[in-house]
Amino acid sequence: MDNYELSNKFETLPNCNLSIKTKALFKSLREQPSVNQNNLQTVADAICSDLNVSKTRIIFGGTQSNTTQNGKLKSKTLGVYYVNNANIRVFEFTAMKGKPVAPKTVFDTLLHELCHHFDYKILKLQTTIHSAGFYKRIGYLKSELLS
Repeated sequence: MDNYELSNKFETLPNCNLSIKTKALFKSLREQPSVNQNNLQTVADAICSDLNVSKTRIIFGGTQSNTTQNGKLKSKTLGVYYVNNANIRVFEFTAMKGKPVAPKTVFDTLLHELCHHFDYKILKLQTTIHSAGFYKRIGYLKSELLS
């Protein structure tokens, strides 16, 4: 079974027992008018602790990198998971206008990048890829946090 098929095999995160405190924190902070690095680090630490997985350092700042075509946005990078040191970068400002990214988008990006971390640390995948299973795991984690 190749890595893509293996990634698709997992649609949830095993033993995803998130505490009431973690869920309340996530719900509260994503509804705030603005977000900061401490907010993201606190949520990431709580989720990692609940899942009994090593914590990751969150870096919040910078402007989303992007590609344009004919002056229009073609793609942008919302965040990055650094495999070599398990750090996560979530970009603070939008690609084109340089405005602060909306808190809900920031937290969605955090969950996306945390799922890369969990692919290595929990699921023990050789690489983490954007498979259908990967996106289902993100949806599952978000659903659990909002339940």
